[in-house]
Amino acid sequence: MTIPESLKICFGFWDRRTFIKNDWVNKRCRDLSIFYLDACFPGIAKFEHTDVNVTLRAAAQSGAHYCIVQANGHMILRFDFYKELESYLKLHGPDFLVMGHILDRKESYYELHHQCFIVNLEKYRQLGCPLFGDSSVPEVTLPEPVRSIENFHDDYTPYWLVPSQTAQVKTYKNLQDGWGFVAVSLKAGLKVHNFNHKMRAQKHFLYPEAVTSDFEAALRNPTEIPAVELNDGQKRFLSGMRQNWNGCRSSIFLFNTDDIQNLQPLINERENVQAIYGVASGFRAIKMLEVNRFTNKTEMIYFDYSQPALDFRRTLVESFNGTNFVDFLKKYADKYEYGHYQARPKAAPKIERGDAQFAEHFHAEPDYGRLEALWKKTQESFGGPKEFQKLWSATCLLPHKYVEADLFDTPSSVSNLIQKDQREPIIVWWSNSFATESTHTFMDLEKIDRAFENFHFILKNRPQKTLVDGMTSRNRYLIGSL
Repeated sequence: MTIPESLKICFGFWDRRTFIKNDWVNKRCRDLSIFYLDACFPGIAKFEHTDVNVTLRAAAQSGAHYCIVQANGHMILRFDFYKELESYLKLHGPDFLVMGHILDRKESYYELHHQCFIVNLEKYRQLGCPLFGDSSVPEVTLPEPVRSIENFHDDYTPYWLVPSQTAQVKTYKNLQDGWGFVAVSLKAGLKVHNFNHKMRAQKHFLYPEAVTSDFEAALRNPTEIPAVELNDGQKRFLSGMRQNWNGCRSSIFLFNTDDIQNLQPLINERENVQAIYGVASGFRAIKMLEVNRFTNKTEMIYFDYSQPALDFRRTLVESFNGTNFVDFLKKYADKYEYGHYQARPKAAPKIERGDAQFAEHFHAEPDYGRLEALWKKTQESFGGPKEFQKLWSATCLLPHKYVEADLFDTPSSVSNLIQKDQREPIIVWWSNSFATESTHTFMDLEKIDRAFENFHFILKNRPQKTLVDGMTSRNRYLIGSL
């Protein structure tokens, strides 16, 4: 994905280690913030500093139009945030200095919460690169704004601030973050914007300054529900990540969440793929067989750390006729519970159900309408129902192998197979096995990096031609020949 052209964003990170008081929590929160940024824009440059004013002055020297500043622990979860931001700016225009979480602190003036805010760099330069504002100033006389009547929640989260027609001023004490940008905006006749509902739905903050020792304990132990009272941002996020972590070895991905319709061939036009090693997820491996020209001797090796995913895949290959996947799912409804993209054996160990924003929700009564829509979209990726059925029937006749493998083992069972395989070319597709949200929540980044580097070493040093498709531990897309 690329940044929408009209935005021209750069990224700054506010390292608030002096407020968090726990180096381990600060690092884990920082790694999560970067993980989600890289999920949208892999490897994009960013500027980090403990002084937000240094960050903004550096951003002002770039050619960017806007700077998104995030504190460690803030996560823009989905690319939809940037599309909504682009739409918002087209509607409202760029005539502002700052957009952020506005908090009405009453007698302590207005705060722009440190978690995330967007600065219009052109206005910032025009206004002389003003200071953001913090609590170090004991008191100051500032312009009183007019605020929206509506609030996002409670009585202190206005939609916007605008200058007062009477230009009244007042002396304030106990100032909070961002008061400088608010005051400068009002003096310049500029509106202060808040994030709208759609943008808020695509982002999240962990508030890592709060109960850091308890938060560290919860991050270190994903197998148990914390006995301590964490803040709401931490509880919601961790509940979803625990479901993903504790349920991963019994999860079955029915559909792929990425685009498979436009999958490009990896081999040249004079070759046929001899084997595909792929995770037991959705129908992407079938599309890879199609675009890379298979023969009746091409072997399909499915590997996964979820044995139920492998069992489901075997049943699918042996029993599904390729014509109506949802009818097939209905046939096994007594055995599996279904979500939108995933399934899980009803006999699997019970796990905590997490927040729906961060984890798949399985339904007591399957949403077959939603599953039907996803199945239709999948068929369209292959050119329609008839084309899919024909391809499916042909690929089911190929030799298949099913291998339980954890890629964090070194070497893993599938790594051993790949090393011994003398065929060429082969394709290895591991999807985002090293870049899942729950893994980066509960595992040290250095350990994830090491596991990926070991796996990558085996693929890169295989004597025969090896083609790859998957994400690195840092969310970079690796595709083609090594």
